[in-house]
Amino acid sequence: MSPVMPHAVRILLVEDDLLLADHLQTYLLDAGYQVAVCNDGHAAQCLATQDTFDLILMNIMLPGCDGLEILQYLRTRCGVPVLLMSALGGEQNRITGFSYGADDYLPKPFSVNELGGRIEGKRPANPS
Repeated sequence: MSPVMPHAVRILLVEDDLLLADHLQTYLLDAGYQVAVCNDGHAAQCLATQDTFDLILMNIMLPGCDGLEILQYLRTRCGVPVLLMSALGGEQNRITGFSYGADDYLPKPFSVNELGGRIEGKRPANPS
């Protein structure tokens, strides 16, 4: 009898800073997540609605379509958890992110350890 493999958590990473996106993708892959990466808002919106993800990590300031617009669009179509990452880390920016439906908000710069902890808090329970 073969062992039952746990569900691999699928993450959509939306980040236009290519160096940061590469760094985060490497961290997430090393942590055992499946990761798809988009670098602009329009591509992210299409991918997020055409595929199934367990979590979306999304920058706010993106070319094409900003993260808040994408978040607002997603909230009318699916309930996938969205963690916003942004250099706009002030209190009002965070409140705005939550009012658009963000599940979490991580101001930049941040450590990958903090990101990892927040992701663990959003992981779906393993099916029994």
